[in-house]
Amino acid sequence: MDLEYLPFSHAELPVQKTFEINGANYGVTLYYNDRFDIYTVTICDSDDVCIFSGKLTYCRNTLDAVVSGIDSDTKIIPLIIEDVMREILQVERIDSENFDSVRICVS
Repeated sequence: MDLEYLPFSHAELPVQKTFEINGANYGVTLYYNDRFDIYTVTICDSDDVCIFSGKLTYCRNTLDAVVSGIDSDTKIIPLIIEDVMREILQVERIDSENFDSVRICVS
């Protein structure tokens, strides 16, 4: 499986960046909610139409539903490489303390 990373840092949020995912360009916007210490994402197509919005959950596919306009095999999974290499995960959730260590992987 080939993995690509969507580079974001906590200091730059909220921010919108354009990425090529499976041959198509998407506008990906990341937000930080300081009240609940969570991160959310919106994905827009090349016409700037929002086609997905959701919460980033550690080691889970962010695309948790069929999304019209995104290949159904696409996965966007936030994880910490060092943590997933362990036998037992130690990180339970994405928060402001560990966000800059998180890699948002696309496969």
